[in-house]
Amino acid sequence: MQTEFRAIVHSEYGAPEKVLKMAKRQLTSEELGVDDVLVQVIARPIHPGDIQMLSALPQGGPVAPIPEGTLRIPGFEGVGTVRRLGTNAKAAKGFSEGQRVAFFPAAGAWGEYVVVRYNALLRPVRPNLEVNPRLR
Repeated sequence: MQTEFRAIVHSEYGAPEKVLKMAKRQLTSEELGVDDVLVQVIARPIHPGDIQMLSALPQGGPVAPIPEGTLRIPGFEGVGTVRRLGTNAKAAKGFSEGQRVAFFPAAGAWGEYVVVRYNALLRPVRPNLEVNPRLR
């Protein structure tokens, strides 16, 4: 199965207004491991650490090179809806498809979908919890 989604991406480091762009990405079912969950992201924060990492500032920590010709999806936390569970039944206990969850850390949270390890999911979020529209 393949899912097309939009994401904020960058191929180099620098000022966010110069390096960030929207792009369509593909997610294949092979990318979902036994201990992973596919989450459709509803909201994701942008905080100083994100800007420091994008700008390759020392405060952002070590910078991993972005291989030429590839795009990186920034962000590592957010709130979303579980769309698919990995096959590890023990890890999946307490989670179900359609459930709203918070997650941290999970690389790529600035996309419409992100693959999250079970141990990065925070307990379910109330389904009626209002999400600040500025975080969408």
